[in-house]
Amino acid sequence: MTQKQFDVEGKDIWDIFPEKTYKIVRGKHETFLFDKNGECFATAPHYLIKINWHDKTEITRPVNYEDMIGCVGWFGGKRNKTTLSILKSVDCTYGNPWFECKDGKHWDDFTPAKKSELKFYGEDK
Repeated sequence: MTQKQFDVEGKDIWDIFPEKTYKIVRGKHETFLFDKNGECFATAPHYLIKINWHDKTEITRPVNYEDMIGCVGWFGGKRNKTTLSILKSVDCTYGNPWFECKDGKHWDDFTPAKKSELKFYGEDK
């Protein structure tokens, strides 16, 4: 029986790891799995999971911007200031994503806001 080799450039590699896996790092003899907080939660010897790394030493789970529609975040671009608004839509037709905020403006960049960055009226600290 031949063991399947996963490619770091392929989307199917993320299907074999737990959903909380945010980053995969190649060590000398082991593969390390990290969550979004940077905590290593699992290791596996290289012979258990065959990965074609293409000279990379780590990969990060791709972002799914479609899941972020309706979220508050920071919009910006090469020539634009950063603006706080709500993500209305994402267009990836031409390769790089193009983000539309609630007021209809389009931006080159979007970063979802963290709860710690926002304060709402009536909330204590």
